[in-house]
Amino acid sequence: ISAEVIHSQIPQYEIERILQAFESKQIKVLVAVDMINEGFDVPDADVLILSRVVASFGLYRQLCGRVLRPRKGKHALILDLNGDSIA
Repeated sequence: ISAEVIHSQIPQYEIERILQAFESKQIKVLVAVDMINEGFDVPDADVLILSRVVASFGLYRQLCGRVLRPRKGKHALILDLNGDSIA
């Protein structure tokens, strides 16, 4: 399965290339290390895996909203590996 990672230590042009590849389905898995927060636009996704504690309900709702954007025929899956992400 094709996958890429984005994080704050890689150049912006590389982040943009990876996001475009994800949006065009050239890559299937996007791993974002503390990148997809407020004000960060990410292409439509179907699955969210949270492996961190989220400090507020507002941020938790925003993160979940990344995969809950409506699309014809869409099914979303959210996996919260902490079991209770909201601290």
